[in-house]
Amino acid sequence: MANKTEAPSSLHQREVFYVGGQYVTDDAGRHTLQGQMYVEKLTPIEPDKNPKRSFPIIFIHGATRSGAVRSFRHFYFLLNYLLYIMHAC
Repeated sequence: MANKTEAPSSLHQREVFYVGGQYVTDDAGRHTLQGQMYVEKLTPIEPDKNPKRSFPIIFIHGATRSGAVRSFRHFYFLLNYLLYIMHAC
């Protein structure tokens, strides 16, 4: 008989922004942004009082995990850490 458990929930505010990059004009005269990094910031709604959690954790995309399995990001998200998740574009 399997035990049925539910993962704890953690409320966060989600922000996204881009770092770096430059606008490039193509042959048709259209401008596109290239070379930028997409960053997702997850801030806990109720910050943890634990001093170890007062510093953010930064994840840099490494192309080694699929979206089908839980990652370290999910683990630290549930522990109420401030997270920055970076993806190269």
